[in-house]
Amino acid sequence: MRVARYASPNEISHHGPSKLDAALSLLEAGGNDLSSGKLPVDFGRVRVSVERDGKTSRVALDDASVDEIAAAVKAALRANKKAPGTHPMVKAVTKALAADKTLRGVTVRRVGQRTSLANIDDAAWPALKRALRGLKLPVG
Repeated sequence: MRVARYASPNEISHHGPSKLDAALSLLEAGGNDLSSGKLPVDFGRVRVSVERDGKTSRVALDDASVDEIAAAVKAALRANKKAPGTHPMVKAVTKALAADKTLRGVTVRRVGQRTSLANIDDAAWPALKRALRGLKLPVG
């Protein structure tokens, strides 16, 4: 859904959703607020810092692999001193899910004012319902 919001159908077919999602994560790690409403993202201008043969260079999104983009995201998060910590909502939901073994694969993500859950096994829905029912939401 996130990729569809920020990319055109042509960009999705050209780059693929995995690469575009990684590029969006890179933009967020660099301090860009994607929730500001500037749509769509100009993926042609995105440059990725990659390390090849011991040398670091900036390459176009077309020339970077998903793994290289993921490594650039990690490096940007480490380098960005203003990178936010884990949002209290994500901490609360993650803690609630950790109590049940069937929910261990569920991922929690926060973008802007939205919290999303992913990787929910069909058999885990009853446990998810129980976990969220007892959830204490953070104030603010």
